[in-house]
Amino acid sequence: MNFLNTAACIVLSVFVSSVALAEDESAILEKLYVDSGLEILIDYLPASVSQAIEAEKTTIAPEDRVPEEFWQLLLEKVADDFSPEQMKRVIFEDLRDGMTDEEINKNIDWVNTPLGKKTKRISETVYSVEGAANLEKCISELGVNPPSDLRSQQVKSLDESLQATEVGLELIKTMQVAIATAGNLSLPTQLHLPIEEIAEPFDLFIDTLREQLRSYTESSYVCIFESLSNDEMGSYLAELETPHATSFYQAMVKGLKQAVFNSSFQFGESVVEISELLEDHQEI
Repeated sequence: MNFLNTAACIVLSVFVSSVALAEDESAILEKLYVDSGLEILIDYLPASVSQAIEAEKTTIAPEDRVPEEFWQLLLEKVADDFSPEQMKRVIFEDLRDGMTDEEINKNIDWVNTPLGKKTKRISETVYSVEGAANLEKCISELGVNPPSDLRSQQVKSLDESLQATEVGLELIKTMQVAIATAGNLSLPTQLHLPIEEIAEPFDLFIDTLREQLRSYTESSYVCIFESLSNDEMGSYLAELETPHATSFYQAMVKGLKQAVFNSSFQFGESVVEISELLEDHQEI
């Protein structure tokens, strides 16, 4: 299953956070989760996975046609397996462990600047079906309206600063390996494969996928941040290099990876369960 766009959606999450001072740690984390844009991102993820499934349906050869009931049951499982609430709990753990109070307070200072508010506002437009469609339209038009050399360099720097391409690759691999692992564990014990062998097919195409994802990510950044001036983009890049911004981003990515693995593994189990259910029905 092709999760490139889903993973790209995740890594397009940018560093913007607004944390209100509060005595209760849970309240602080909740404020961070909401105001950083993570809530919108995670709430949109099930829809993104569903879109990947719908796209996968179109790639199946006629002779290998899968029953429509399989796809319908699979789509129903997405909401449970990629439940925003269960993913949120995992992410909270890493946000709690990965940031100091001082770092949180410095993030407050930055997000309350005009640039911080503007960056958050424009980045959130991606996390909807309409926003994703507008993004794809903008990307398709870049050949006719290419960015300036300076903006091209700035988005390359943004990708490097966030390590967005590499994080995206890891998330795609996490999704596919977790699903394959769940399927493998449904087999008799003697047929279980080590994780290295399960991941091997993915690794064969990693260089090609890296270039595809890098191109997509950079093009996406051009479109998402087109309303930022070159000076604003430069200031944003400078903020991302600060220790407190780095701590937030690293904690966020770590939590996302674990949350995506957990949900993808659960989804893999659902695939096996649905396949076995349909096979049993066909035998009756």
